Formats: sequence, C-alpha cells, structure tokens
Amino acid sequence: MNSPYLVQRAKFKKDVSENTGIDSILNLDYMGSAEFEFGSLPKSLKEMCSKIAKIKVTMVKDVINYKGQRLCLICSDDQVEDITKFFKAESGRDSRPYRLKEYSGISEAVSGIDSHGKPIEDDSYYTCQFWWDIDNHWMACFGKENAEKVMIALQKVKVKKGW
Repeated sequence: MNSPYLVQRAKFKKDVSENTGIDSILNLDYMGSAEFEFGSLPKSLKEMCSKIAKIKVTMVKDVINYKGQRLCLICSDDQVEDITKFFKAESGRDSRPYRLKEYSGISEAVSGIDSHGKPIEDDSYYTCQFWWDIDNHWMACFGKENAEKVMIALQKVKVKKGW
C-alpha cells in the first residue's frame, strides 16, 4: 500500500430515511485541492465496489475515539496493518510522519479536543467521522454501526452501477 496522501473527510448524515449509497449516508467535506476533483472519488468507489468480496469491516481494538467508539476499517485484510499504523500516528497531537494533502481531523476525532485545546462539538468543522483514502481504496470510521452503514452503501452502489 502506498503512503496515504489523498484522504477524504466526511460526516455521517443524521436521520437518513434510506441507505441508497455513499451519498445518502455521508456529507463529504470540500477538500480544496484539485486532486479530489475530476472523478477521483467515483474511480475509487468503483475500485472498492469491484473488489467488495475482499472488503470487510475490521474493528481496531486500540484506536478509540473520545466517545468510546472503536475505529472500524473498511478494507481488505492485507491493508489492515498499514491503515492501523496510519491512524495511530495521525491520532497523536505532536509530530505526524504522514504528509497528507489536506487536514484529516483524525487527532481531533480521537481526542475530542480541537487544535485550540477546546472540546469539539458534533457539528464543528473539526468533527470528522469518516475517512476515505482515494488512492489506496479504503475507508474508516468510528463505531460498528457506522461501518455497517458504509458496507451496505457500497453493496448498493455496486448493484446500482453494475460494478
């Protein structure tokens, strides 16, 4: 797996009446870089859907957010170790060995504290709940229920698009 660089942030939508795909359950953040535009997300989504039989939810026991939810990886087995290492490094408050194109919000999601040392609120810009590496084709979020929603969304997209 390549070092994470293009990691899309998102929040889960509230009060979703029907899970019809990724767009129905997530509000993707505007990332501000051209690399996230021009079909990058649909290409990654297609790649993930084409390999859905190899993708599963893996709960990481030692990465937990400030709400007590465990990190859930939506990926293939061969990616789990590298993604776990990435999240552990990014969840620290000090130096981070990964150089992402844009802000990830992982540290704040884990600690519950923003970059100014104040508690984050659920509707704050600093509150990220979901991450999608569009180069390495994996997704992650906190909470098993959320991860299951993502898996259902991926399966529905695969059927809808015929991938």
